[in-house]
Order: sequence, then C-alpha cells, then structure tokens
Amino acid sequence: MRRRRGCAGCLLALPIFIAMTIGVYAVLVYPSIVRWEATALETADRYPGDELVSEPRLRAARSVTINAPREQVWSWLAQLGADRGGIYGSDWLAALSSPTVRSAAERQELQPGDFVRFTPTAGIIQPVPGFHVIALEAPAFLIGCFGVEGRRAAACAHAWQFILQSPSAGSTRLILRSHAATPHLAATAWNKALQFPAWMLERGILLDIKARAER
Repeated sequence: MRRRRGCAGCLLALPIFIAMTIGVYAVLVYPSIVRWEATALETADRYPGDELVSEPRLRAARSVTINAPREQVWSWLAQLGADRGGIYGSDWLAALSSPTVRSAAERQELQPGDFVRFTPTAGIIQPVPGFHVIALEAPAFLIGCFGVEGRRAAACAHAWQFILQSPSAGSTRLILRSHAATPHLAATAWNKALQFPAWMLERGILLDIKARAER
C-alpha cells in the first residue's frame, strides 16, 4: 500500500514539476534568450527583410558588438556555409562541414539566389538544409529564407536577417534577427521551446564571427 501511495504521489508531482518548469522557462529564460544582448531599438526597428514573413508569430533578435570595421566583419559573414568557410559556433555542425579549399576571396562571393548549406552536399542529411539568399548589400545586410536545397517555397516561413551597423569608427554592431510564421498555436509553442537551442546556435555564430573579425 505504501509503495502504491508513493507512486501515486510521484504521478501527482510530475505535472506540477512540468508546469513549474514551463513557467520558469516562459517567465525567466525565454525573454532573455529571445532578445539576447539586443537593444529595444534593435528589436523593434525596421530592417531589410522584415517583409519576407507574413504575420510572424515568433520574433527573435540577438546582437553583439565587434571591435572591427563592417568590411572586416562582412568578410567572415559572407563565408558562412558548410562547403564555404564552415558553420561557425556549432561543434556538431562544424564536424559535418567540409570547408572548401577556395581562397577567402572566392568564399566571400555571394549573391541573391545562392543557397548557404548547413551540411555538405554529399553528407548524410538529405535534402541539404540551409537558407536561400534573398537579398544582400555588402557590408550592410544579408537576408535569407530557411529551406532545403532545390526546393525554395513560394512564401518564406522563416527568415534570417544579418544587419551590420557602425556605431563608431572601427566598430560594428552585428544584429541577427529571425522571423517565423507558424500555422497554429501548438506550433508556436513548440517553436518557442526550440528557442533555447536556436539561441545557442545563433549566439555561437555571432561570437565566432566576433572572435575571427577581431584577430
């Protein structure tokens, strides 16, 4: 009887624990990671690419200050890609990458319509995930829409916006914003839960670009 009562107590405690965990994440964790190091202006201001996602339910902005001019930061941003300069800030994605032997100048060649791969073309993950380059203006911004290679959707459901600003001479503010549209509230809740690994990935990219540009 005591064992049964103990098990019943565990079953009653489990939903309480889950609810408390969700509450802590929603109140304390989520607000800080969805706007990591971003100012109120960087979160609310209008930037190129805002129009890509129609009625986004999920918005995130992450930023970092880099002690290097925009042109130097852009040279590293433009090399992002599994078969270009590599995937920055993620050990497991970097392990899947096969950086090209092309020169740094060649790896920086990027134009609208290109596809930036997260995994190699001949890798085990198929179809290859990444983002379609929608617009860019060196060294000001790079706009991409998530998808898979060879299957660009008619409407963009999830966009990345890399914005480079110069708050002072020799300094760059690198802003990474993402907008996502979700079909229903359950998908929105799931995407919000995934903001923690998304924050880890995007934070890693920003800090890795910072480290490379400041060398």
